[in-house]
Amino acid sequence: MLSPANTADPSSASNQTARAAADSARAFQDGTVATSRSLFTAWAGSAEAFLRAGLDVQNAAIDAGLAVYDRATASNRELLRRWAEGAHQTQTTLLDQWQAGVKATEHGAAETGRNGAAR
Repeated sequence: MLSPANTADPSSASNQTARAAADSARAFQDGTVATSRSLFTAWAGSAEAFLRAGLDVQNAAIDAGLAVYDRATASNRELLRRWAEGAHQTQTTLLDQWQAGVKATEHGAAETGRNGAAR
């Protein structure tokens, strides 16, 4: 039969084995958490790099589009400026001709009045 001293030893061994198993599980869990954090950090860094690269490409496309728009707008602005300049010249010519016609009519009326008064 087992003595009380012998029965304490198996229980103590079981407790030590249980503690060792718990310590081992805790160490494994800590290692798993650390590995998971490392993997997440690496994934997040890579995802951010890809996101930034995509945004850089998008910004380059926007900038290129704006440059084309600016060139087209400048060209259209120059065309509109030339058209407006021609329109102003035409207006000035029309006004000059109108004034010349009015003066000619006034002069003709004055001549007619003088000739009619002389009769």
